[in-house]
Formats: sequence, structure tokens, C-alpha cells
Amino acid sequence: MTPSDTTPEARAVLLDVHRRTDPAERILTVFEMTAAAEAIARAGIMDRHPDYDEAAAEWALRRQRLGDELFTAAWPAAPLLDP
Repeated sequence: MTPSDTTPEARAVLLDVHRRTDPAERILTVFEMTAAAEAIARAGIMDRHPDYDEAAAEWALRRQRLGDELFTAAWPAAPLLDP
């Protein structure tokens, strides 16, 4: 997939950097980006639902990430909080 906001030249540079990056460093980057995305999603949930505490925000994030069917299969007694 080629991003529509990236020139072919910039994309080539980015791919070259990725190819030269150590695999362990790429994995670390993935973990860091995942943590950042979850923090942003959690902050959005907290902004939309200021009455949620951290535990409620975590349940809402899990529901958002997994979808209702998998969420309720994994945690049938968990609260169905809006993300």
C-alpha cells in the first residue's frame, strides 16, 4: 500500500531505512507505536467519557479493539462500556 500523502522518492527513502534497520529495532518500534496508538485511543475514550475511571477506560478500549463478539466471548461478565 502506498500512502497518498507520500512522494515516491520519500517512500523509497523510508523503505531503504526500514531495510537497513536491525530486526530487533523494528520490533521495538512496533511495540512503541502500538503503545502510542493505545494511549491515544484511551485518551479519546476518557475525553468522550469523563465519568470513566482507568479500569472502565481499559474495558472500553478492549471492546473497541476486539469488537463485541470476541470481547464478550473472552470476558462474558465484563461491562459493555461504550468506547
